[in-house]
Amino acid sequence: MAIVKLDDPDKTLIEVIENNNIIKCNLIALNAAGKDRVKFFIGEVLKKHEAAHLHDDLFLSVMELAFNAIKANYAYITVLDKVRKLLHYKADKIDLASIWKSRYMMTMYKTYVEHQDTKDTVKQIIRGESKVFKIHGKASKENRDITDEEKKEIENSLSMMNRSIKDKVKATLSLSISNNRLIIDVINDAPLTAHSLKRIEKKRKVFKKYYDEDKIGEFYMENLDESESAGFGAAMIDSRLLSWGLDPHQHFKVLSLNKKTCASLTIVL
Repeated sequence: MAIVKLDDPDKTLIEVIENNNIIKCNLIALNAAGKDRVKFFIGEVLKKHEAAHLHDDLFLSVMELAFNAIKANYAYITVLDKVRKLLHYKADKIDLASIWKSRYMMTMYKTYVEHQDTKDTVKQIIRGESKVFKIHGKASKENRDITDEEKKEIENSLSMMNRSIKDKVKATLSLSISNNRLIIDVINDAPLTAHSLKRIEKKRKVFKKYYDEDKIGEFYMENLDESESAGFGAAMIDSRLLSWGLDPHQHFKVLSLNKKTCASLTIVL
């Protein structure tokens, strides 16, 4: 298995792809530049296996999974801090392992991670991160350096991303080739709750019903307010798999893996 960084030079990534069938990288900030690197990475893998026609839809599917993974990690950190505060514990006294060992703390975790306040906090963090990239874009367009005020705003907006790096709360992308199949795993450190999994599966089931009745347009219209949810994203991935003639429930799975969350997508090349 080869481990790469998405910001490695093109030449390095291409060389790794040419010489390895299992490649792994960390997902940190998916700004415009980060998206471009994921797009390039996937494109080179598909090019090697003469499957470039899958590129656009597969890239969009991977981005759905990547954003969901990062958002889940941010929610995990947010809730972990809340649990520590409520129980008056220092930061190093409660971690994911201790939460899983305590039924009481796990109940607290499940309650808070599904709470609307947590979802709103994560949305605010994501919006803040997108603002950072706009600041850089504006400065570049105006051919000037970042101002001190903008630097402060950037630092504040990226505090959660930096926190996740410091605490080693990761999201990883793994691509492996075996028997003409491309297996894509996006794994994040936040545990998958039973309620979250049920919500995702319910949304996928509803989408399949609309698909079978040739009413996909109605599904989109009725679920516009949930376009940022993991369930809606999973339904969009199911849609792409169906367009390729693949059974979504055979080729796309969301599951708990060693107390982490794994979204696994299998594509026939």
